[in-house]
Amino acid sequence: MSVLLDAADALVTVLNTASDDSTLSQTFTATRKYVPRAKLADLSTLHVTVAPATTRGMIVNRGLSKQQFFTFEIGVQQRATGADPDDDAADVYDPLVDLVEEIDTLLVAQTLTVGALKLIGSTHIGGEENGQGEPRATCNPELIVDKRLFESVSTFSFKVVT
Repeated sequence: MSVLLDAADALVTVLNTASDDSTLSQTFTATRKYVPRAKLADLSTLHVTVAPATTRGMIVNRGLSKQQFFTFEIGVQQRATGADPDDDAADVYDPLVDLVEEIDTLLVAQTLTVGALKLIGSTHIGGEENGQGEPRATCNPELIVDKRLFESVSTFSFKVVT
């Protein structure tokens, strides 16, 4: 399998282990998919999805050292059920915002071992590997209003220098 897919599977394992051992505040079973999407009816339970996104390499010095980036999107989704539709259901959404931040903290300094490679994690927003891109919302407010659905998709980049 490709390094990108192996690394995505390693991320799934890291997230599931952190969920199981209470490193993260929510319990879930992360899955790997190409698109973090599910049927609205299935989203009454928490869904965490790892989607392999891109791979990119570049030469970083005259010695022809290569730096390679592997990018993943991690989706966190859950629908508020049972709450008043006019309420913003903070009791449902606040813990999900916490979870998104916890996943960010977990993965920023995470090292993945994929075969003989060590991949070092760093969050990036707006396409910038150094985290200096455009700010983004934690979740999509339109989905909360229209479907009572919390959905956050965070992008993470892991790099390896060879």
